[in-house]
Amino acid sequence: MNEMILMVSTGFIASLCIALSKNKHIFRNIIFITAPFLVLLQNITYQRGSLVNEIKIADFGNGLSLAVVDSPNMVATLFLYVASVLWLFAAFYTLSYIQKNSLKKSTRFLSLFTLAVSSAIGISISANLLSLFIFYELLTMATWPLVAHKENQKAKKSARLYLYYTLGGASLMMLGIVIIWKYSGNMNFQYANGMLEMVPSNLQKITMAALLLGSSVKAAVFPLHSWLPKAMVAPTPVSALLHAVAVVKAGVFAILIVIHNVIGLDLFFQSGIYKYVLFFSGFTIIYASIRACGEDNLKKRLAYSTIAHLSYIVYAGCFSLLAAVLHFLAHALMKIVLFMAAGVIQTETGKKKISEIAGIGPMLPKTFSAFTIMSLGLIGLPPVVGFVSKFQLLGYVPDGLSSIYSSIFVLSGMISAAYLLPIVIKGWFELSKTQKIKESNGMTVPILIITLSACVLTLLN
Repeated sequence: MNEMILMVSTGFIASLCIALSKNKHIFRNIIFITAPFLVLLQNITYQRGSLVNEIKIADFGNGLSLAVVDSPNMVATLFLYVASVLWLFAAFYTLSYIQKNSLKKSTRFLSLFTLAVSSAIGISISANLLSLFIFYELLTMATWPLVAHKENQKAKKSARLYLYYTLGGASLMMLGIVIIWKYSGNMNFQYANGMLEMVPSNLQKITMAALLLGSSVKAAVFPLHSWLPKAMVAPTPVSALLHAVAVVKAGVFAILIVIHNVIGLDLFFQSGIYKYVLFFSGFTIIYASIRACGEDNLKKRLAYSTIAHLSYIVYAGCFSLLAAVLHFLAHALMKIVLFMAAGVIQTETGKKKISEIAGIGPMLPKTFSAFTIMSLGLIGLPPVVGFVSKFQLLGYVPDGLSSIYSSIFVLSGMISAAYLLPIVIKGWFELSKTQKIKESNGMTVPILIITLSACVLTLLN
């Protein structure tokens, strides 16, 4: 079996084994930890070639196949590493979280969690649009019940909203894929720089709009964003999964692939559709940043922050893939730590609102120190890699858009400080009758390692 197919299959097999483990929790937990370790090992040791080769998992005929590539492009390789590395840390954190919170139906939860990240792995190395779509929708089917996991009225309502949005996006993506397949038959985007040459000119803009709108749902671009804050009703490992490892990063990845490999930059700019992408992503950055300021719920404030930063990547990705992928990496590292820290705060103190966290720093010094450092990075300050990625975003100024482009990122950075620094100040400096709590190593150690890694990456850049 090819190594790339094995990499994708490992997670899916592990998910099935976890689901079948029933009450054998030791066996289940071993599989849950072993799967990401094996995938990461396969990813690190795999020798990628200089040529892109399509490896078919299933051939449906008429040019349609489920296939992966043996040498992913730059964006795909980064997404693959982000998913496989953070999956391992998220796995250790999740097991500790389940134990500390006595999470019900934990076997189902772990099986779906594994399936979700495995789908993200599949997305990252998909060879064609159909494969991307299949893994994309497997990701939806895995994360939808995770959002509804608590099974109360609020969780079920949020999960239904998530499903409505994502299935609507899937319908649009399928429309675009069908048009491309009908007229060109070329869907192998990993080594294409545009697939719409054979599509009639009157259908080109419809195809571009369908693919970009469909991808924008998971990327939470305004006005297709409202499912994401509501999905914060899910357990914290799911929130971290949604924001850093799988769902929204898959949406951004799909947008970048559509722009650069499906549409192609020449047609993207000639058609004028880039203006709409810039407008909606730019508006999303400012809108979501402002909305974050008004949220008292910690996870919801972080969710609106994610919405803004996803559009950072989309906005920059129209011009510079390098700047986009660097912030893709930086945001994944920063946001997974922030959500994990929010989970520790909720688990150890029961506090969910920012107005309640006075003195939380001295109570949970390790966790809140990591939260503080990553908050600074998200604002664009050292010592975290977010400082470097935001500097790169500002450093790349496209011709004719310099003032607008720079203003959006500078203003958003200032608003980021307005919604993150009050949390840090309140946690460290507002007096409260508190005592230090013993922090769970299973939840804290992954947070500290990722934080340290984000600081080291700053030095390497």
